[in-house]
Amino acid sequence: MRQSNMSFNVALLFSLVFVVSIFSGCNADIEMTMSDPMTITVDSNVTINQLVKDGDYDWADYDINDYSFDVDQPHDCDIVLVNFNKDVSFAVVLRALEEGDLRPATISELLTLGVKYPDRQRNFLIFAFGSSRHLEHRATRPGGMQVGCLASVLGERHVCLLPRQNIEYTDKCRFAAVRK
Repeated sequence: MRQSNMSFNVALLFSLVFVVSIFSGCNADIEMTMSDPMTITVDSNVTINQLVKDGDYDWADYDINDYSFDVDQPHDCDIVLVNFNKDVSFAVVLRALEEGDLRPATISELLTLGVKYPDRQRNFLIFAFGSSRHLEHRATRPGGMQVGCLASVLGERHVCLLPRQNIEYTDKCRFAAVRK
């Protein structure tokens, strides 16, 4: 795994994908579409650090580690990638997932997805809202909640943490979810 300048990578992701704003709520015209299910197996004996290593990413956020995140209990699940027809906020995504009888994927599930289906992230950002961390030392929005994301930057596969508040996720983003 090649480590590069974190602030450059985060800035590049923001400049490519996000518009900073405060979203006012859910509109009735939001459509939710889902990918075909992708089956994964989360193994509690495989640590977060090992999942990052097994993912063979070109760049990995140093805060995605065993100290910051716990590995899930072992389970099999089908992950779907949810997309909307417009820019949406964190709150709108959570509300839509709940109404669709889905839950947000965890960081363990996201990393396992990245290991098993490494090319899925090459077409769009994939977020997992099921695990988030409050990291005071983050250069981007210090003190904000951070969520896991699989991304492709200039053809390289990245796994990173990005802020979840006060931003809109574009229609190019996907949200990893699991049936309840």
